[in-house]
Amino acid sequence: MKKKIIVFNILFLICELVGLGIIMLSTNRLLFEYYTVDSNLFALIVTLVYLYFVCRNKKINKVVYLLRLMSLVSLMITFLVVLFVLPFMVPLQFLFWGVYGSNLIFHVICPLLLLFIYFIYDKKIKINNYELIFNMVPTLIYAIILITLNIKGIVDGPYAFLRFKFQPVYQSILWFISIVGITYPIGLLLNKYKK
Repeated sequence: MKKKIIVFNILFLICELVGLGIIMLSTNRLLFEYYTVDSNLFALIVTLVYLYFVCRNKKINKVVYLLRLMSLVSLMITFLVVLFVLPFMVPLQFLFWGVYGSNLIFHVICPLLLLFIYFIYDKKIKINNYELIFNMVPTLIYAIILITLNIKGIVDGPYAFLRFKFQPVYQSILWFISIVGITYPIGLLLNKYKK
């Protein structure tokens, strides 16, 4: 079992590194303005920490488990936004853009692979419902930083729902509440159905 845990987590790390390599070679934009890149980088770092505990036969404590869950929730946000939000906000070519290179790796392969690892190999640790609020933290930090940068005109987007200057305030607030707010029920469901 331990070997399988290590193999699948290393496979996940390889996918993350390949995705990062592709995106670094293919763009001259600031990588960290994308939630997708940030959430995948976060998941990569947490997986390294997780593997350290596994390889050293150390007990996975609640903090590591919560970080693992936070990184999975962040990846599921990218997966769900790409699946249900962005296709309705961008031109038709998005359908092709979203299924090749780093986009396929970051938006589909890595979220689904980490979801598989979480349900099949990660050991469940008791998490109280109020502790699941921590799942909001990465998305909340990202949203606050990017909204501020958009308002100041330092960054444009990169997602349409972050362009506060170009949409009504109520619409911006609804997007903020929806995307940050969805992290709690996603974490709740993942934790609830984890055996």
